[in-house]
Amino acid sequence: MLLVALLISSSVVHQHPDRQRLNAPVGNVKDSATLAMITFAVGPFRGLIADMLWWRAVKKQDEGDYFEAIQLASWITQLQPNHSMVWAYHGWNMHSNLVNEVHSPEEKWKWIMSAVNLLRNEGLVANPGDPTIRRELAAIFNMRIGRKTDQNHMFYKRQWALHMSEYLNTGERRELQALAAAPATREELLKADKVQEVLDVAKKLELDLLDRKVISDYGSWSPEQQQAILKQEYQAAGSLIYRFATRKALFEKEHLDVERMLLIDRIYGPFDWRLWHAYIVYWTADQGFERSAEEIFGSYAGEAKETLGLSFRERKNAGEDSLAGNLNEDDLDSTGILGDTFVQQAMITSFSDGKIVWLDENLLLLGNNLKIAESVDSLMHVLMDKQKDVFSESLFRNFHVDAALTFYNYDYEEEARDMYEVYKKEFMSKKERRKSTFESFILENAEVLLKQRSSTPDEVVLNSCYQAFAWYAFGDSYKAKGFERLAVLAWTRQQTKAALMANEKPLPPLETYKEKAMLLALSSDSFLPDEVKQKLVKLTGGKSDFVIKPKGEKIKIFMHHHGDSPDDSSNEEDLDSESKRELMK
Repeated sequence: MLLVALLISSSVVHQHPDRQRLNAPVGNVKDSATLAMITFAVGPFRGLIADMLWWRAVKKQDEGDYFEAIQLASWITQLQPNHSMVWAYHGWNMHSNLVNEVHSPEEKWKWIMSAVNLLRNEGLVANPGDPTIRRELAAIFNMRIGRKTDQNHMFYKRQWALHMSEYLNTGERRELQALAAAPATREELLKADKVQEVLDVAKKLELDLLDRKVISDYGSWSPEQQQAILKQEYQAAGSLIYRFATRKALFEKEHLDVERMLLIDRIYGPFDWRLWHAYIVYWTADQGFERSAEEIFGSYAGEAKETLGLSFRERKNAGEDSLAGNLNEDDLDSTGILGDTFVQQAMITSFSDGKIVWLDENLLLLGNNLKIAESVDSLMHVLMDKQKDVFSESLFRNFHVDAALTFYNYDYEEEARDMYEVYKKEFMSKKERRKSTFESFILENAEVLLKQRSSTPDEVVLNSCYQAFAWYAFGDSYKAKGFERLAVLAWTRQQTKAALMANEKPLPPLETYKEKAMLLALSSDSFLPDEVKQKLVKLTGGKSDFVIKPKGEKIKIFMHHHGDSPDDSSNEEDLDSESKRELMK
């Protein structure tokens, strides 16, 4: 018991009276001399000491002394590294309590990342695949980074996007495919044509090309280094080295398996892997989810499998209103993931804010991830078929409203009308159906698109014009066109009302709103970065009387095969197992 007292008392002795210690997250305590001595001395009494420390940690937690609680938890994880609940508690204390003991977003972010690193880099190394630790890790991305209740949530989202941008350029499936196709080992890499030659040349010039940061920072290389390595004949070998180094860094530093990322993206995505949504799913899915998912999505013959990836309209035409008509009652549970609320929220919120429109040190602007619409639509039907509860019904209802508005806003009118018709059939009374039209539905929900609580016709028209100019400058011409259409629809509807009803007033000319919106977009009060304002002036000449013309090919929303996306042009040979290839179908 003397040893127990010594260890507990040492936790008090090691406290620093300066509360600013909270600004520097604690590191690994494996080197604690006291801990090493006592661990060696007590041997089989480790469990007893751990229990005593746990009791004291809970007591300190209740007293609000989070720093000592976290120090005690650190010691427990070293005494009993296979006790997953302690790891989870340790991480939770960091991201839920200690984060509130500091004030600046930067300090808070340090604690959040400390929790991620602790659970991912230490907890899961000691307990590979442990569901408790994985769950707490997913909770950080879901509740701390993903939710909008924290006033600093956009700062956290931006920091994570910047962090993952150190590894990924686009975060899209095509990039994951390229990384998965890269050699998995150094031995495999060296067998590729000219790779050894390039590495030897670089080594003579004091460049380690197996360090991806060195390759990424090629702009800082000396002229001699650039001339020797950035040759046309070395381009293929250099690209392969870069992809190998990136894959290796993701695995060693972020503990991310690229093939697993790709598998999850095909089943539940596609995601932008620079954002948080994908990591909620990645860490929620347990080690056996691949087999479970294959049983659900890959082994059903006949109509259920054939209609899995179809839109509501396509399923209806195929004679199957139920997505999961042939699935067993326990299918949601057997996946260990589809029925999880974390995963559901990640997929749904990715649809609304899963695309990076703009990212720099000062601004993260998010847009809709239209490519995931089919996966979310499939999820909604599975939930409605199998769970049939109030929560699932609410998700189903809200998604169809959001999808109808979003599709309309991106000029996918046919898909928008499909979603509206489903909503109308499932959630409107007969009286409401008789009165409702597609156009009235869009205008009644315009405040959702414009993200404002109350919207008069005047506000809808002005805000829609402003949004049209802003999105056009950011490069999303289809969304810009959608807001332009909304402005015209709202203005025309109000003019019609004014002509028919004495108590309704007509609006000023539409051009007046466009001029005012342009002035607002270019003003010093606008949220647009100076670079984007300059682009808007270049595109429009600073004049408001131009017509937005969408550029580029539209994204295909619904695909016939679950998980395929229009940019998924490579074959499936980058996957190891036959079961994975079957799962990708």
